[in-house]
Amino acid sequence: MTKEAAHAWILDRGFDPDFVRKAGPFEWTPFHQAVFEGDVAILDWLFLNGASEDIKRKDAAGISPLALASMRNDLQTCRWLQSHGAADVYKYDPYK
Repeated sequence: MTKEAAHAWILDRGFDPDFVRKAGPFEWTPFHQAVFEGDVAILDWLFLNGASEDIKRKDAAGISPLALASMRNDLQTCRWLQSHGAADVYKYDPYK
């Protein structure tokens, strides 16, 4: 993916391409959005351009990118995340 294509993708979703780790509403980053959309190409670009730590960053509800991909039954994105270091899972305890 080219820098221009990545910036267009980020801008189209309301994020700032100069701050790829800046969270928006609900503590979502462009990385979370890419996981939600199952866009592995943008995940590659984000990972290589400053957002590698977001692979373990949880949103406001405590959901990690890997948990999000799992909830969406997106095996390709789950595999990509695991191959890049994601290992945590969402732990929800309704009795807490």
